[in-house]
Formats: sequence, C-alpha cells, structure tokens
Amino acid sequence: MHETLAQPNGHERSRAVGSLLMIALRALEVGELEARLAALEEQITRHGSRRMA
Repeated sequence: MHETLAQPNGHERSRAVGSLLMIALRALEVGELEARLAALEEQITRHGSRRMA
C-alpha cells in the first residue's frame, strides 16, 4: 500500500487505490454479514433448546 501511495498521481495509481478500497469495503461487508449470521444462529440455538426442553 505504501508503494502505491508513493507513486505519482496517474491512472495506474488511481486504479490500484480504487481496487484496494473495493477490497476493504468487501471485507467490511463480509464481516458485517458474518456477525449478523452468528447472531441469528445464536437465536436459533437458544430458541431451539427451549422447544426441546
């Protein structure tokens, strides 16, 4: 990343920075979805245990 930012402004640098930002946004999105899925699984586990008891 440091090497990319050290390059002079140009289309190659812009494309590289844009790609890195897209990767970062995708990672945040996946992390959020993973957290939501874990919360849903926890709810299912809790409610499923109550029905069986």
